[in-house]
Amino acid sequence: MAQKSVKRLWTKLHKIFNTARGTSLGWTIKTITPVLRGWRNYYRPDDRKKYWEEMDERIRHHLRKLIWIAWKKPKTRERNLVKLGIDPERAWKSSVNGRGA
Repeated sequence: MAQKSVKRLWTKLHKIFNTARGTSLGWTIKTITPVLRGWRNYYRPDDRKKYWEEMDERIRHHLRKLIWIAWKKPKTRERNLVKLGIDPERAWKSSVNGRGA
């Protein structure tokens, strides 16, 4: 894969991720799916598994960041983290850590 092509893909994805703030996660996924599917189909012969795993990690990171941004207040973040099964004390520390998404 050419580095220029990868850079172009991430530029396109970052535009989508930045405009996705304030929208639903479903909309974001629906928007990035055709981009990723087309890119993956074009580069299908390239079977470097590690590269695709790294790209998957980065995309999931951005999606988690969008969820974190949507939970605007620390109390909301704490409540939702507890719902996801995190210890209440750790959820509170995570919700007010100040390091952002």
